[in-house]
This record gives sequence, structure tokens and C-alpha cells, in this order.
Amino acid sequence: MSWIDESWQQAARDYHAGRKHGRRQGNSHMDFEREKLAAEIIPLGKHREQPEEIRPPAFSDDALALRFIDEHKDTLRYVPSLGKWLRWDGKRWCFDERLIAHDRMRKVCRAAAAECNQLKVAKLIASNKTAAAAERFARSDQRIIATVDELYRVPLIRTRAPIGAIRGT
Repeated sequence: MSWIDESWQQAARDYHAGRKHGRRQGNSHMDFEREKLAAEIIPLGKHREQPEEIRPPAFSDDALALRFIDEHKDTLRYVPSLGKWLRWDGKRWCFDERLIAHDRMRKVCRAAAAECNQLKVAKLIASNKTAAAAERFARSDQRIIATVDELYRVPLIRTRAPIGAIRGT
């Protein structure tokens, strides 16, 4: 056996015995066990998870996404392969670099929160978390999805024709 193998084995034995670099540390192996047991019996107190407010179905993320799509299906499109929203600027479809889609979803959420008569639920509906979740739902609705192939079609770029009319559906 070489000197390197022997020193490695000695270092492993020292580590398991609670020593580092051949010197004994302050705590023995038995002390570690005692500390571990003491740590396990420390009471955690009355920790309870707060139940999340349950929203009525009319204010679910999916329902908010459907409201959003009904209001903006003519002016917004989502391209899943690019992960980007498109918006109609009056003349052409352009990438939504100013987060207009998210802003419009927040407006839908605020309007829905104003309709809700429960204060805690209304705050939850108006939150950014709810707006982001509802936007994720909206991205998958087939009424607003556009493909990259459709972006290169002349009628989509130059006219305000809905994508469904271009697809023939």
C-alpha cells in the first residue's frame, strides 16, 4: 500500500471518529447523537398552514381567462413556439414588447374583483398571481393561438382578418 492510500484511510477513520486532521474535535460522536435527539424534541408550536381562499367558479383562473379572450380575441394572439404575444396595432400584428396582454388581463381581474362581494376573495382575484395564472390559461385557448407559419402568410400580416378566417375554420 502506498503512503497516499494509507493517509486517505487514516483521514476517513479520523472523520468518522469526529476528528479532523488527526486532532480531536470538541464534540465526540456521542455528543452528536445527544444533540440530534435534543433537536428532534423541540416543539414547533402551533404552526398551521393558512387555507387558501376558495373562489367561486365565476372567478376561477379559467373563467377569468375566458373573459379575457372574449374581450381581446380580435386584438391579441399568442404564438406558443415563440412564447410571445402579438397585438394588433391597427395596421399590423406586432410583438407585445410592452406587456399589453398582461396589463389587459390585470384589468379583467380588477373588474372581476369589483363584482365580487367578498373582500378577501376580491383581493385574491385582483392579485398579480391570479392575473399571471389566468394569462397562462388564456395562452392555450385555440381562439387566440397563432403559429409561426401563419405569421408569414400575407393576409395575417397585412389585414385584420381573424386567424380563424385565414385557417378556414
